[in-house]
Amino acid sequence: LLLRSHYTEANARVLFARVLDAMRFCHEKLIVHRDLKPENLLLKSRDDDEDVAVGDFGGAARLARPGALIEDSVVGTPGFMAPEMIKGEPHGEPVDLWACGCILFILLVGEAPFTGNGSKTRRAKYAFAPALKWASISDDAKDLVTKLLVAEPGKRLTARAALRHPWFLLSADHSLLARNLNYTIGASGQLFPVFGGPRDLAPGPPPPLSRA
Repeated sequence: LLLRSHYTEANARVLFARVLDAMRFCHEKLIVHRDLKPENLLLKSRDDDEDVAVGDFGGAARLARPGALIEDSVVGTPGFMAPEMIKGEPHGEPVDLWACGCILFILLVGEAPFTGNGSKTRRAKYAFAPALKWASISDDAKDLVTKLLVAEPGKRLTARAALRHPWFLLSADHSLLARNLNYTIGASGQLFPVFGGPRDLAPGPPPPLSRA
């Protein structure tokens, strides 16, 4: 994924939906990845900049039951670790959604919201900067970022809830196609259905979206 450049916001949306769909599938199987980052998102083909699979499950953990927490170890990469992991607290599925928020931030503007595990990360203090880059990003995309980069894990969107966010409601939004993110990751002139999902990780489509 890091080898790509030139995405539109619409392309970024398709790719990110597939990452969320993979996390939805993993979490339903009680698996927490714990080290999501761009380096672990693998393009299946050089001919399709949006067909992505999640790799490197070396730090993953299986929960004992739904809603359980992991207490035995802390893994991850600075800049993508959730506040509760940095603090050494028990953690679970929400850590993957924090990392997803960091990945979405990078997809949209080519820069990370956090550079390490300092106090700003612990308090989820970030800014939509530089303003020039964010000026062309849709309000829905920014809103999704804010709902993923939440310091309190219980207030973060789940993967399933994130897939129901308004940013994903339209699969062919021409205004998004015009938002060319030249400084990020890739380009393909074709717009795929929003929910393709890496089929090896997430068989079957997510449930239909609604505004309810």
